[in-house]
Amino acid sequence: MTDADFCCCKIRVLRVKSGGSERRLIGRGFESARCHTRPWLRLEGMFDFFKSTKFKLKVAGLIYKVLHLIFRKDSRMIKRKGITYEVDLSEGIDLSLFLFGNFQDYVYQNKFFKLTADAVIVDVGANIGAISLNLARLVPQGHVYAFEPTDYAFKKLNRNVALNPLLAPRITVTRAFVSDRASDASSLVAYSSWKLNANDAAEYHPVHGGKAMGTAGVAELSLDDFIEARQIKRVDLIKIDTDGHELEVIRGARGCLTMHSPHVIFELCSYLLDERGITFGDYVKIFSELNYRLICLPGGQWITESNYQKLVPDRGSVDILATRAPTALPRDAPVPLLR
Repeated sequence: MTDADFCCCKIRVLRVKSGGSERRLIGRGFESARCHTRPWLRLEGMFDFFKSTKFKLKVAGLIYKVLHLIFRKDSRMIKRKGITYEVDLSEGIDLSLFLFGNFQDYVYQNKFFKLTADAVIVDVGANIGAISLNLARLVPQGHVYAFEPTDYAFKKLNRNVALNPLLAPRITVTRAFVSDRASDASSLVAYSSWKLNANDAAEYHPVHGGKAMGTAGVAELSLDDFIEARQIKRVDLIKIDTDGHELEVIRGARGCLTMHSPHVIFELCSYLLDERGITFGDYVKIFSELNYRLICLPGGQWITESNYQKLVPDRGSVDILATRAPTALPRDAPVPLLR
């Protein structure tokens, strides 16, 4: 995941158990909320740096170094909110689980919608299962379809699902690229490792700090084809985090969006738009054609072509909720609470 929100936090006091004793660690981070500064102060660049993924990774790296001095070993078994994980403290997502007990919890706990106990959810870019497992916990009569293309994260995802036998029957794990087409062997690149102790910077993305991991022989599919083949009768939520390939995933789910009207949460990075040669307007076009509105998470501002550059950090990312809008809702209306 491109936005390392594991260190985008207020000052926290963290209790960490080591050898039966508790130690208190002070973690200082910065909230990624918009900074309302006067133009004459010319501090926008500094605040953008504090909101950037690179800065958050630096803070996370410092926290990791302290923990490594305490524990020595990076691999640990942890239990958070009733879910068991095997984590590697040198990995960004794993560190977030260890410290805070969650990763991007606004995906499954926010004021805009509530998942029913029988909800059906699609998690595209599941990585180690931090979100998939929490979603499965919330839908005891529902199901989660989790997709991950890389060898590295797929093994960790399967391991974490297996560690939770009560949740495992609610999760179907598929190793595949999700896109807008079908292919027996994809040429797409997938990032699934955000090492905090990396030595060779050349192997990592220059902005989001991720490392592309092996995907040899992995097939490519669309959600529409998958849903039809599995005869899935409902979809309530689609979460997409694919480091720049979100638009293709959405295009490949157009039939699902038309038929089932699921909420969609996807990541948006301005610098990845440039890398991929697409614009935010491409997202607006496809969602507006389907009568969806876009909301910036976790705060809840409407996000449009006219304001997205103010809401998306220059070298960071935001998550966006796409949801079907009431047809009579005026464009300047406050965000409704969705039932």
